[in-house]
Amino acid sequence: MNGKRLFFGMVLLIAVQAVAQNDTIVLFDKKQEVYLLADSVNIRKQPNAESAVVAKLPIGTKLTILDKSMTASNIKNIIMPWYLVSFNGKETGYVWGGKIAMTSFRSNRNPDIVFHFGMDKVEEEVSSFQIRVERSNRELQRLTFKGFSGYHKQHTCTNISNKGLSNVDDIIQVDGFAEACGEDAGSIVFFWSNNKLTYIEKLFDIGDGGLFDRHYFVYPADMEGRKDIIIKKEVEGESVMDETKQASWYNNNVRYDKNISTNYKWDGSKLIKVN
Repeated sequence: MNGKRLFFGMVLLIAVQAVAQNDTIVLFDKKQEVYLLADSVNIRKQPNAESAVVAKLPIGTKLTILDKSMTASNIKNIIMPWYLVSFNGKETGYVWGGKIAMTSFRSNRNPDIVFHFGMDKVEEEVSSFQIRVERSNRELQRLTFKGFSGYHKQHTCTNISNKGLSNVDDIIQVDGFAEACGEDAGSIVFFWSNNKLTYIEKLFDIGDGGLFDRHYFVYPADMEGRKDIIIKKEVEGESVMDETKQASWYNNNVRYDKNISTNYKWDGSKLIKVN
């Protein structure tokens, strides 16, 4: 992800409108290879939604970024420029940036399965995202979900493998990063299992000065992990310093107001609490 995404407006916009290029941040670089997030995408002769269609391409089509438009378009409160791209060898045309995946990667267990991550919409200061599952340029599944609050919030999506879970192929993790103390941050977890992507949980990781409130999973492959067990940790407390207010090896202590571990197993469709 190249820089912060800036999103403007409070009302869901269905129509496309042109806005100044300096109202948005360029997501993709020249000569970068990217993939289509959406399916049956119109590739246009000029950088606007009224221009003639030169091609209609399926999800997962590989594109090479050649240039970007001087203006951007606002669709569902997502402001992005249009990109001149090449595809299928020597063909070229323009595609709106919101139709391009921010990140694409394959399944660790089955490389024929591809996951594409990108924006969906922005409403009430919260960005919604989507993950689309593709195989051979055919969409198998789509999940949309809300990210962590804040127009400027940076989100990334990675495949962290199955972390030792025998009945899970891939763990997809979307991380939202705080830019100030007390802001929403953490991870949103999905399992790819039995040829289905399942939303698991939104885990918050918030710090404010010396205070912290953190939720996270410990998997079997982690040092504190247990075979076939997913341990959910919920820790809340404060870093307590002496009167100098200087943290050091000798005087920094942690006071826990909450330190809970809960064990779960994955039954193929949901988490089941176990002892």
